[in-house]
Amino acid sequence: LPISLTRNEPVMRLKQDSDAVPALTARSVLLVDATQGSVLFSDNAEKEIPLASLTKLATVITFLELHIPATNRVIISASDVVDARSALAAGDDVSVNDLIGLTIVGSSNSAAKALITASGLSPEYFVGRMNVLARELGLSHMRFVEPTGLNAGNVGTALDVYRLLDESGHYPEVRAFAQKDSYTFWNGKEEKTMKATDELVAGGVPFRG
Repeated sequence: LPISLTRNEPVMRLKQDSDAVPALTARSVLLVDATQGSVLFSDNAEKEIPLASLTKLATVITFLELHIPATNRVIISASDVVDARSALAAGDDVSVNDLIGLTIVGSSNSAAKALITASGLSPEYFVGRMNVLARELGLSHMRFVEPTGLNAGNVGTALDVYRLLDESGHYPEVRAFAQKDSYTFWNGKEEKTMKATDELVAGGVPFRG
């Protein structure tokens, strides 16, 4: 992730020729020259929309700020398991590092929930810390109600997301995992692999032709 803007630095905006605006399907667009800190194009960039799995960036950063050893083991509980595609099942014995990897690489909802279990904090307090993080970063429109992004109550703007990405780039764990096209781990019984959901690293851009 190329990093240029600091959390308190204003974003410079460049005027665009309206005739050059491409056809858009996204509800919100922000294109930034990260080396210059300038916005090349924006459309509804300050509109609040559901964050979906981008929520997990704040979940991971909030967890990393607790400085819990990556080698700590976590037994997955039934309450942590959200869906089958999350690669985790009740009784799995995994490391904290595995949970971080699965959350970032495979966007595992169960791993994101299990990070709260691994933190030793209550879900309410952990999510509260996520919201404190947003305020500290100046993300005035970003709010969280849970750690996975499945709830549409997790909202933010495209500009908020850019600043969250900027912050995440300062964490070596996030940078390393964000470049992996898959993550393989041992769950105590067998080796499993979860593929990346990010099309940029999974080889799906330009969208498989």
